[in-house]
Amino acid sequence: MVMFALLCIFSCTTEVDICMDNSHMHLAEVELTYDLTNIPEEEQATLPDSMIVVAYRMVRSWKCSYVAPVAEDAGYGRYIYNRPYQNLADVESKTAQVRSTELPETAVAGEPLYVKRGEYRFITFNNTLTDGMFENKANSNWFDNDIIDEIIAEKDIELYYKSHNLKSELLEKYGKSWIDFNPYTTYIARSNAPVYFQFSERYELDDTKKNNVTLGFEKKTQDFEIRFSIARQQVVVEKVVAEISGIPSGMNLVTGKLDFSKTYKTLFEVHDTEQSSEMSGVSKFVGNISVMGLVSSNSKELDTGPGIMQLAIYTYAFNERGEKRSKIFHVGINMYNTMRKYGYVLAGHKEKIVLEIEQELNIRKDEVINTEETDSSLDYWIIRDDIHVDI
Repeated sequence: MVMFALLCIFSCTTEVDICMDNSHMHLAEVELTYDLTNIPEEEQATLPDSMIVVAYRMVRSWKCSYVAPVAEDAGYGRYIYNRPYQNLADVESKTAQVRSTELPETAVAGEPLYVKRGEYRFITFNNTLTDGMFENKANSNWFDNDIIDEIIAEKDIELYYKSHNLKSELLEKYGKSWIDFNPYTTYIARSNAPVYFQFSERYELDDTKKNNVTLGFEKKTQDFEIRFSIARQQVVVEKVVAEISGIPSGMNLVTGKLDFSKTYKTLFEVHDTEQSSEMSGVSKFVGNISVMGLVSSNSKELDTGPGIMQLAIYTYAFNERGEKRSKIFHVGINMYNTMRKYGYVLAGHKEKIVLEIEQELNIRKDEVINTEETDSSLDYWIIRDDIHVDI
């Protein structure tokens, strides 16, 4: 009797799952909810439809991973790793005695989340973290390796960009006409993909009731909007491809600490907000990126390294015979003054950082026109006069 009592007490702790009654699965039902109250309304429309959730038991380590729908009315998700039961019928039959309601009929479209009882932390992030954009020790071993035990205990959950060269298939959409005037480092892909992540508080999960767990969207990337103007003389701008440098290689997702020991570049497209089609006029261009952060140049005199933006401006004009001719102009700019308004390191702002280049870029059908102003508080365009690519 004493031994039986000790076993019963032992089975009620978070460390073990021992029970003399084989009809008890001791699985805690978890109802996941995502809190969107702090997400701006315009951003909610672009949130991912689903998030990956890692349920990690702190004592006597056990873990599983699950794809959870974000919308409240989207039904159930699905397990990726370590489902704690064989099938849904087992759960329905063995937990009916501790549940007040039956599983809804919509359960056939997905699986409710059940975990072993105990004390848990939940890690949630969007699918971007598992694609070709990143590489790190938590990525390939995120679900099914003991390495996660150490990184969670140490809050050492780091994410690093995967670098690519110009020959990468992920960058080929920018065309063979791109010329790299800033070859100090390599590129990251998909710079407009935000990273959402949350390392939750602890939850004590009970197998005798439905447990409510609320998770959030903590954006770990910084949103940037880059603006500049092009004054055109007898030329139409069809497209502009941009490159910006100074992106940190990685980040600790729990603490937000950035790794600037190595920085990368990214290519992105910008668009004419006024969709100008006239041969002459001023066009205002805007591009958006979402990256871990940016670091400015150490000096406004440099034309290579971090904090440099380059443009390939695709244009066309007509010659004296009325024939259409296309040309690509290549220019650059050290955004030292523009970026230093926000400090040396641009990251951690909840709102979007707008980097507006005050100096207008002037082009005409045969050349880029250099400005003669000498205002030291402005950033100036770097003209690549020796390389105008006719196509």
